[in-house]
Amino acid sequence: MQKTITLFVLLIIAVTITPFALADELVNLSGENWYGKDIKHFDLRYANLTYTNLRGADLEGVDLSGADMRFAFLYNANLDGANLTNADLSGANLYRTYFRSADMSNATLINANFYLADLTSANLTNADLSKANLFMSNFASTDLQNANLTDAGTGKTNLNDCINHPICRWTN
Repeated sequence: MQKTITLFVLLIIAVTITPFALADELVNLSGENWYGKDIKHFDLRYANLTYTNLRGADLEGVDLSGADMRFAFLYNANLDGANLTNADLSGANLYRTYFRSADMSNATLINANFYLADLTSANLTNADLSKANLFMSNFASTDLQNANLTDAGTGKTNLNDCINHPICRWTN
């Protein structure tokens, strides 16, 4: 009995202090405040990050594929080189967020606010950016093949040298 209780206590402590998700457990940070935190060590694939405050968070190179990030607040966050394939960032506030060389293919970005965001060399193949605010964002060398930009606000957006979308031809 004593050994069982000790083992159980050690297991609780180990699970409490480790930042890694268990293989069969999805991370649920919905509505949490991770302002300015480095959460690169979490397994954030398919994570629930709805309404989460990730302002200033360092997520460079993190695998967020399939993550639910609807209405997340990512002001001034770093997602350079992040994997956001099949992620849902609908309604997310991405003001001044860095997505340089990020893979956002097949991402849902409906009504997302990309104001002053940097998406240089990002992959937005098959992404849905309908009704997104892209005002004054940087899409230089960004792949927009088959991206849906219906009703997206592109005023003063740098679309110079973006590739694989008719909008690139209109602005170059």
